[in-house]
Amino acid sequence: MLTSALQAPMLKVGGQAPLFVLPSADGGKTGPGALKSKYNMVLLFIDGGPEGSRYIQTVGRIYPRILAEHARAMVVISRSSQEVETLAKEMQLTFPLLADEGGQTTRRMLGESNTSALCVADRYGQVFFLEAAACVEQLPGVEAALDWLEFIQIQCPE
Repeated sequence: MLTSALQAPMLKVGGQAPLFVLPSADGGKTGPGALKSKYNMVLLFIDGGPEGSRYIQTVGRIYPRILAEHARAMVVISRSSQEVETLAKEMQLTFPLLADEGGQTTRRMLGESNTSALCVADRYGQVFFLEAAACVEQLPGVEAALDWLEFIQIQCPE
């Protein structure tokens, strides 16, 4: 019984977004706790393949709309710190890109069978939306997060 409890995903709708810290593209370390109580949050877990890079580019394109909803995005990608730093520079990202080399944090958050997820939480860390998948191609478009951010703002505007 204890083994299955340890393998259960930590990230769940209605629960609190778990706090963790990972190396970021800017050379420091950060995680969802840096946004908690300040901003609504779009938290993404992306596998390290080419489709993941394309998904991150989509986040970059709609990021001004995320900011307009009093929110911030944070992306966890299963790549090394060096690769994450290079990717963030190439894409000129304005949101944190975190390195989860080996995918240990991703597995803890999503469970063993998922490598990618789109999550939306309010500024207090409550998860309103979560779609996890075995690969990034199975995720809904990141634009789905905008509807949830709008809903959260209606519920608790600031």
